[in-house]
Amino acid sequence: MQERSQAINKCKEMLVDVQQKLVEEIKYMLDSGYLNLEEYDNDYRLPKILLCAALCNVARGYSPIDKKDSRQAKALGYTNIRAH
Repeated sequence: MQERSQAINKCKEMLVDVQQKLVEEIKYMLDSGYLNLEEYDNDYRLPKILLCAALCNVARGYSPIDKKDSRQAKALGYTNIRAH
């Protein structure tokens, strides 16, 4: 059995890698030429767009392999458990 603190610590370990991948993904998006940076004010609009897209892209690399685990991860999704 994995204890709560063990699960939290393992997630913290993984977050170091996730943060690096997010930054790489954001740099890639900025260098892609898809965005015209002149269209954005110096506020948080563009960073939120970039972070949202990067989180979605990076999340795909952390998808559970097993279908049962995928269903469980989906069930734990923000909109599902916050509604209860």
